[in-house]
Amino acid sequence: MNGTFDSRIKTRVIIGVVTIFSIAIARAADIATTLHFNPSLSREANPLSSVLGFDAAQLVVSNVIGVVILLLAPLLIYVVRGPAKIEEKANTLTEHISLQLFRSKLEQNRVLCGVFLGWPLPKNWLQATRVVGFALSWTVVFASLQATFGWWAINQWGMDWYRDYRGIFNFRGYPVIELIPVLVVFYFLGYLHFRKEFKTDQLQSCEAEQDGAGQPATRPESK
Repeated sequence: MNGTFDSRIKTRVIIGVVTIFSIAIARAADIATTLHFNPSLSREANPLSSVLGFDAAQLVVSNVIGVVILLLAPLLIYVVRGPAKIEEKANTLTEHISLQLFRSKLEQNRVLCGVFLGWPLPKNWLQATRVVGFALSWTVVFASLQATFGWWAINQWGMDWYRDYRGIFNFRGYPVIELIPVLVVFYFLGYLHFRKEFKTDQLQSCEAEQDGAGQPATRPESK
């Protein structure tokens, strides 16, 4: 059991390190591409620039601060802390999510409302932070690469169809349509997070049952 526990920690550490490097590369690519095609930030859709008027230096600094607070802090919690230890056994993935976030087995429709609509609120905020740390970090990687692709597709590669796609629905110049794949990626990554830990818990339970079944029965000593 200790070997499995250590293995889970090592896996999370590896995921954390890879995630940090991926965030750094993706955010650097997005910012560098933005400044390459739009050094004045006059066409930048980021509200920090389009609404608050941040210049290039302020945009870079705000991105670093945002990454540290919103991504690296929750990601560190994901790495350091494991899933909650629940005595009650989860037989399905939905039950596992319910026990981890709400500390009880809720009905499936309430679990889905909690996950997608935010109500009921989680009772285990540590586990909620863990899944956000993992899912949001990789979602930012995806969104950054998507934005980088958008700049090159429109300004360098002449992909008019992508320009039309981004123009389907926008708000103050921001291509809101691009939020759809971002949200899909976020929830898919959250699903992968819980599915992986649920499968690991199931494997541990099976190994524990097999170990218990293999122990020979002990006879009390005669007095």
